[in-house]
Amino acid sequence: MVISTRDIYELCCLIAKQEGLNVTITESAKAGAITGGITFIMAACLGPAAIIPSAVAGGLLAKYVTNSYVPLHRILTEMSADDQEKLSLHVQLVIQQLEITDAVALIAIASQSNSQPYIQIVRSMGTYFNQEWPQSTIATD
Repeated sequence: MVISTRDIYELCCLIAKQEGLNVTITESAKAGAITGGITFIMAACLGPAAIIPSAVAGGLLAKYVTNSYVPLHRILTEMSADDQEKLSLHVQLVIQQLEITDAVALIAIASQSNSQPYIQIVRSMGTYFNQEWPQSTIATD
């Protein structure tokens, strides 16, 4: 039995929800600039002893200002049908290499989060987002 792209897409949504995967887009550089700028200014004004506290303060401020992590499963549900199809085809390549032939085997994979096939599917999702949306970063909770 052939696995439909819809089944693969639903597997991706399930895995994203189980793993607590989040995505941020283009905010990493902005957060780094805020943290670095505050650290530099505070260290210049107060000396070397201020480097660590100012880096922490800058990091917290950057997180507050650029708090744009979005759950991956929400992004997946809001993707266009074309993007859903592209993701499914990307993950399907991994599934074919694993020689998984039916939806029942996909469900079994989703229930074994420490198995090699599960990890390969999660990695292929990350690869897809890095290729299609190079300004994105995927992180876990």
